Amino acid sequence: MRIVLFLCLLIASPVLSQTYPEYQVGPVVDNADLLPADAETALSEQLKALRRDTRAEVFVLTIPTQGDFNAGETVEDFAAGTFDAWRLGDPLKQDGVLVVLIRDDATAHIALGEGFAGDLTSAAQRITTDTLLPALQTDAPAEGIVRGVTATIDQVVMPFLEAPQIEEPSGGLRISFNPALLIVGVLALYGVFAARRHLSSLFARARSCPECGARTIRETSKRDVDPTIYVPGRGTRRRWCESCDYVDESTYIIPKLTNTDQSRFGGSG
Repeated sequence: MRIVLFLCLLIASPVLSQTYPEYQVGPVVDNADLLPADAETALSEQLKALRRDTRAEVFVLTIPTQGDFNAGETVEDFAAGTFDAWRLGDPLKQDGVLVVLIRDDATAHIALGEGFAGDLTSAAQRITTDTLLPALQTDAPAEGIVRGVTATIDQVVMPFLEAPQIEEPSGGLRISFNPALLIVGVLALYGVFAARRHLSSLFARARSCPECGARTIRETSKRDVDPTIYVPGRGTRRRWCESCDYVDESTYIIPKLTNTDQSRFGGSG
């Protein structure tokens, strides 16, 4: 039993030992002191205004070394782990952004929420390579950091916000009623029934009269008993020839109504 417990702790120890910087309310967490006070304040106000105007959440984190946290992780995994631990961005849009800079390791990474498309991810990688990493190799990195964060806003965040967003309906399924479409539907239904009656008359006329052979048969039908959901209806069909005295009358059955038919046409009973 002790051996099993020891193995479980051994396996779980890498996961349990993973720690990340503590979340802070402000959008700029400069633990490595890479930004002078005025630059940190200006950048913080810029990100707060972005959050206020667009609801986009962009954070900047600097640390002296990754060895203070998870030394075995890559900078990409460390940034992603911090991003998840801080729960940045809207949980539905997944639009958070975390710019991570590690001073002594001279590494940086921009972690993006899963809502960002591949081309925006590529833009973030270019900003890291062209702006953030060179800034860490200078004695005054503040200017490059500010330019990198501003480029992230302009080239990654704003294109994401300006792209068409598909919004999920709130409050369930919404069904809109258009009176014009209802009128068109009624007219179309009436046209179908009228066409059926006209075609039926044409087909009847095309049949030859059984007595004189002329193709002058006419046909009409009328409903004698309306159907219900309990009993079928009944109608009378009359055929006659315009060229002779031929007349034929027959009875036909109208199927019972279903519950849907009754509610649609008002039913009987």
